[in-house]
Amino acid sequence: MQNDDILQPELISQLESIGSELYQKTGVNLSVAVLKNLQNKSLNEKGSEFTANLKNPYIFLIFTNDEHKIQIYNSQDTQNLFDKEQILSPMPNRGSIIPILVNHKRDANMTGIINAAILNGYADIADQVAKSQGIELETSIGDTNRIFINTLRYIFYGTLAFAIFMYFYSRKKKKQ
Repeated sequence: MQNDDILQPELISQLESIGSELYQKTGVNLSVAVLKNLQNKSLNEKGSEFTANLKNPYIFLIFTNDEHKIQIYNSQDTQNLFDKEQILSPMPNRGSIIPILVNHKRDANMTGIINAAILNGYADIADQVAKSQGIELETSIGDTNRIFINTLRYIFYGTLAFAIFMYFYSRKKKKQ
């Protein structure tokens, strides 16, 4: 794990716990690097530096704060264990990382938002790998947050649709 003083110590401990359990139960090495910047390198160059030292099978999540870039690198044998496009999707009902990062203004409290996004994405990867192997992680944070948010979203849009329907229904009734 590489951290340029962005992730909080409690979060690092939680990530290490999730990663350790995943490795023990599946043999998949899940790593993360949260960097301030790329130091005049491309994201692929930086990713290659880190992945060169990882033991197969691996999944590597990298985030750079200054360049606002995120990517997931993985070994060939982990390709079918998780859905990279889903995790990196900008869509709020699909993505685990980007929707958290883009829905907040960049300010002094960005560190907390980055911490939440990295935890969410890391845990989502671990859960998907575990599920693909038929294993349940005890350290998993689960998708309770996503289920709760989607439930609120459905209630909100359902109420809005009902209000619009009632508005047009009452207008139609008045004309008759």
